[in-house]
Amino acid sequence: MCNYVISLISATQRREHIQQEFDKNLVKFKFFDAITPEIAIDLVEKMGLNYNNNYLSQGELACLMSHILLWKKASDENLPYITIFEDDIYLGANANIFLNNNDWFKQNWDVVKLEVTQPKVIISSYSELEMDGRSIHELDYPHLGAGGYIVSNACAKKLLEHISSMEFLLPADEILFRDFVNSDVHRVFQMTPALCVQDIITMNGNEKSNFKSYLVQERDIRMKKEKHNFFQKLNRELNRIVNQIKILLFSKKIDFK
Repeated sequence: MCNYVISLISATQRREHIQQEFDKNLVKFKFFDAITPEIAIDLVEKMGLNYNNNYLSQGELACLMSHILLWKKASDENLPYITIFEDDIYLGANANIFLNNNDWFKQNWDVVKLEVTQPKVIISSYSELEMDGRSIHELDYPHLGAGGYIVSNACAKKLLEHISSMEFLLPADEILFRDFVNSDVHRVFQMTPALCVQDIITMNGNEKSNFKSYLVQERDIRMKKEKHNFFQKLNRELNRIVNQIKILLFSKKIDFK
């Protein structure tokens, strides 16, 4: 398995944390130097992507481009699978069993989400794999967050095709774990118990986190600024209620171990 951790060159504390975390768990990995806002727009233009600066903040765009370049790396270098992490994650027990080989990853899977970000997640009752106390279930409902996931080579190519056709770009987690989950074409899975978790989740909020995230603040600000007319607001509220009912009835608690 090719494991990459997205991290700014200047993020010394985060890099030290990742090095210790992966060494402790005997997991091989490489740092991927995160794209900065200063060069993100140039990359968007070179790749011919549609960017709406009224939607994504510059920080969100830079984060997205880091993920996109790793999808492109998997495609260009014909990597069978690529595992992508953010630099504030913790690894679960025996992570090396899953991250140092790819024999367990089935050919007809597109994405496996390794982390958990929500108290409860809606997944299929059928397990496609049981291994070392963990199981793999198809995601039946959006579960946002892109702190840790595995993408197959075929899916990396699908992702590059998908972003090329988008009217405007979205955050990586919305593409992978909302749009692809809602699609009938892509097969997106969840590992349970989760193999990794971001610091902000374990600390229950950005203010308590050991690694403060400006992206969380930027996303919150953007979402508050989004303008909706009466019918859009009504539809959003109805969807929120329906979603709460679905989660109440069909969701399963996923732990991090």
